Amino acid sequence: MLPKCDTPLITVELPSSKRKIKLRLMKTKEEKILLMAKESSQDGDILPAVQQVINNCLKEKIDIDTFSLFDIEWIFVQLISASVNNISEVSYQDNEDKKQYKFKIDLTQVKIIFPEVNEKEIAINSKMGLTLKYPNGNIVEELKKTTTELESLDVLIVDCIEKIFDGEKIYTPKDYTKEELIEFIDNLDIKVYRKIQQFLENLPKLNYVIEYKNSLGNDRKIVLENLRDFFSF
Repeated sequence: MLPKCDTPLITVELPSSKRKIKLRLMKTKEEKILLMAKESSQDGDILPAVQQVINNCLKEKIDIDTFSLFDIEWIFVQLISASVNNISEVSYQDNEDKKQYKFKIDLTQVKIIFPEVNEKEIAINSKMGLTLKYPNGNIVEELKKTTTELESLDVLIVDCIEKIFDGEKIYTPKDYTKEELIEFIDNLDIKVYRKIQQFLENLPKLNYVIEYKNSLGNDRKIVLENLRDFFSF
């Protein structure tokens, strides 16, 4: 029997909860998973590949489906940084002078930006309200099944409802159908609905800013802030 290689471990703090988890570094088999997703050129293959890689590397029994989407993105960046190289070379075409520019990205400098104010608990009236949570990675698969922007928004809102309360009584979304929850949403006051929309528009996100001057002498900026931006590193 051939010998097995020991793989170093890293500790990553989840931005959403500050919980610390242990993962082993990626191996060649994980890199192959990512390469297959890259070769497919389908955006829908990126997140499942990243989730599989994280599941493979986790050293604890944790349900990855409970991780928020930005937690998954954050873990992925930390794994790439520790397993491959924290410095990645990339190139982008400037939209103004149409020239290609090369940059070195230091993945250790990637941050998670939290909104200054984003209410998770929203009052419906003096007794009723709802508590929201960040969407998890599985929402992407659910959104693929929708055909309109309004339908997508309904699915996203339903996924983000953690509980509904009426005085002392608590209603848990898993005890109700999607149709019942959408009907509940449709009967909310417009001002309440807008507050839910505002929560979804201000979710935490990855952030890395590239600043440079193009050939026309103009200051330019590229903001990297989602999984696709970091997937090719």
